[in-house]
Amino acid sequence: MRQLFMEINSMKNMQERQRWSQTLQGRYFNVLGHFFSIYCLYKIFIVSKAVNTFNILILIITITYLPSARLILYLTVWVVKILLHAA
Repeated sequence: MRQLFMEINSMKNMQERQRWSQTLQGRYFNVLGHFFSIYCLYKIFIVSKAVNTFNILILIITITYLPSARLILYLTVWVVKILLHAA
């Protein structure tokens, strides 16, 4: 019974978010989110002067498409160690 309630509540929340995303404020936040995503990528490329840009791109693609959360965590720790060592 509790699981059914949680699923209905989740569905109502999704519908509410979908309605909100169609408002002017929701569209503004969506555009703002895209802007900051591009800004974040720009900052990654600026910081990557100490690290080979190609390696960072390969890591981003690898982390994005790997199904294993444990491997993603391992790669994230590995990248942090590399960046800290290069600094």
